Amino acid sequence: MTKVEIINEIISRKKEELQLAYKKSEKQAKDRKAAALKLINEYFTPEEGITIAIGGYDASSFEFQRAREDYTYLKELITLRTNEDWETGEVKNINTSVYSTSDNSLWELERLRTVGQVAEILIDHQDDIVAGLNSIKASIVVDRKPEFKIGRELEALREEINDVQLKEALDLLKDKGLEFNGEKKGTIDIRHTWTQRYIQKAKILKTTKSGLSADLELTMAYRVGEINETTIFHNVRMSNVNDLLWQYRDYVIKAEA
Repeated sequence: MTKVEIINEIISRKKEELQLAYKKSEKQAKDRKAAALKLINEYFTPEEGITIAIGGYDASSFEFQRAREDYTYLKELITLRTNEDWETGEVKNINTSVYSTSDNSLWELERLRTVGQVAEILIDHQDDIVAGLNSIKASIVVDRKPEFKIGRELEALREEINDVQLKEALDLLKDKGLEFNGEKKGTIDIRHTWTQRYIQKAKILKTTKSGLSADLELTMAYRVGEINETTIFHNVRMSNVNDLLWQYRDYVIKAEA
């Protein structure tokens, strides 16, 4: 089993761990939302026909909604949004979001009545509601740290695979050479004003003492299935040569995986 295959097996297990961690935090978030919505409904006890929808990943908004005959969805009456301390995450107060309109229909007048009722409850009980929401946040913790940790581990593993594949390409380039046998051919900037395309094969013949430049033997295939030209290019910058490694990784190694 190659090193890349071993790493891919680890990645597969890590992905399973990530799914489990994600499901756990989603359950925590769902439980927190349910508790917060229950609290809001207990304080505001909406009249018949009015529902309260909770929004935000962290239960940060509560939209009062009601059906309206000229709408295909429940229309907003008023929305309450929690204002949280950015350092502690605790709810400091509750902001109201109310839109204005010149519509004087019965539905709009009843909406204004609901807005007033909600405002009165906030005047009398905002401190208690805030305390209740903070108690819920403290008792139902949404822990996403495991997800972030596994995510970082996956990224490191993918980077390791990338390093292995690029080293494999470099070793080939210095030995037998790279062969772009698929439809996509290699491309390299020989000079800043000269880009060589349609590269079928590439091989480093030698590098300078500094290692910053190399002599390249390139074989071009200007037509599919036909080798048209082999040319040696002197003193090509290694930073440009490295582009071939990335292309070989994408066009050949990954294509064959």
